[in-house]
Amino acid sequence: MATFSDTTTRRIQLGALALLLTEVLLCALQVGGLSPQSVGLAVFWPLAWLGLGGLLGFLFGIPKVLQQEAADPTPGSSRYVLGVNTNLEQISDWLTKLLIGVGLVELSRLPTAIATVALEMTGNTPGLTKSLAEAIIVLFSVEGFIGGYLCTRLYLPRELRRADQATYDEETREALAQAPVPVPEERPEVSEAQQKAAELVTERPLRDVRGQDVPLWARAQAIRNNPGEAITAFRSAIELDPKNPKLRVELTRLLNLTGNREEAWRQVQEAHALLKPPGSVRLAESVYDWLTYLPLWEGAEGVAKTVHYVDEFRERYPGVAVPGSILVNLTAAHGQQARALLEKGVPREAPEFREVRAKTLKALNETLTTGGSRWAPRLRQLLDPRARGKAPDDNDLEVFESDNEFRVALGLAPVQQAA
Repeated sequence: MATFSDTTTRRIQLGALALLLTEVLLCALQVGGLSPQSVGLAVFWPLAWLGLGGLLGFLFGIPKVLQQEAADPTPGSSRYVLGVNTNLEQISDWLTKLLIGVGLVELSRLPTAIATVALEMTGNTPGLTKSLAEAIIVLFSVEGFIGGYLCTRLYLPRELRRADQATYDEETREALAQAPVPVPEERPEVSEAQQKAAELVTERPLRDVRGQDVPLWARAQAIRNNPGEAITAFRSAIELDPKNPKLRVELTRLLNLTGNREEAWRQVQEAHALLKPPGSVRLAESVYDWLTYLPLWEGAEGVAKTVHYVDEFRERYPGVAVPGSILVNLTAAHGQQARALLEKGVPREAPEFREVRAKTLKALNETLTTGGSRWAPRLRQLLDPRARGKAPDDNDLEVFESDNEFRVALGLAPVQQAA
């Protein structure tokens, strides 16, 4: 269904206002040359009938609030629920029915009533003719009714909804606050509660969301696989809270997802600068996940960055085991080092290559020891060119495809070595 843009809507509103002012001015000109009091009354009467028509339009247009009874709380729990006061809605419903009923019964007397009121208006306003007064009554009451009804139907429901949903309930907040920041190359796990919370939060557009709830809206859009909307919201949230490293990490993931690794790297560096050890170890792990992952696309310089940030994590958090996701990145970095040596013509038997091989195997075994079987499929993708679900650039360990020590560690069948 076609809808008006904001610009078109604004033009229609300005056009209607201009038409209304022109009509009021014409009424004033009809009694021109008389006293200022007469001219003032000639302006006042149209506005009065416009207001009366607008009031009737408002009563006819008040939206009906549908409320559901709250479910019975579970034993041992309590629930406090506030309902919406619908007194005005009930009054509107009663008056609307009354006016329609009386109007239908007395419809035949309407012209006489208009003529009587018009005579009263002319008696109090010198220069105002009966025909002009009748035109004012009909024209401005109808316009007021249409304007009042449309404004009530178009704008009041939205404002009432914004007021009713000004803040989210604690259950919704908790579900979205607990949504983990996925590590690189891993799909986020979304619970049913988080999915429902995301659907609830994204019912409103971003412009209607309070500042403190912008991060919730952004996470909800990310959960619903709307990265563009989520990125816009996270940027707004960061403007409101620039010293929040978690927001920057979440934005980093989405930027990487959309292929904007340059900005993703800037955001994760900002998050890194905001970390204050010991602080939240879980947040630090997320930051270092991306600090060791994103450089893997930068060649030799990126490999050095990955190794540096792994060493820095060990130094800053000495009592914390390095997460498997970070160790996967370290293993991939050493694999890239080994491949670069072979491309330079360094033989596998050379001490330089054997040293890098030993580092790669050590990182791989540490990954399997720390993360158990969780990271084995990912490492197999990097090693085996025929692995299921493998991306074209998942080739960091393929230089060791025929190395049985790597294969056995990852649960792959050894290959027959050439004599």
